[in-house]
Amino acid sequence: MGGRDGGRGYLYQSIAALLGSLKDDEWKHVEVEVESDNDKIDIKWEYNDGKIKVVQVKSSQNNISKRNKLLD
Repeated sequence: MGGRDGGRGYLYQSIAALLGSLKDDEWKHVEVEVESDNDKIDIKWEYNDGKIKVVQVKSSQNNISKRNKLLD
C-alpha cells in the first residue's frame, strides 16, 4: 500500500472514529490504529461499564456495488 492509499485509509478511520464517538456518548476512551496481535482492529472504544467495541474500517478506490437480483 502506497502513501496515498495509506493516507486515505487513515482519513477514513479517523472519520469513522469521530462519527462513532459522536453517535454514542457512553465511551470513556477511543483508540485508532490499535496495537494488537490481530491486524484487523482499526478502532477500539472502551466503555464506562467495562465493555469494549472494536471496528475494522475498509476502503476501496473502486466502488463496491450490490448485484441487482432482477438482472439474474
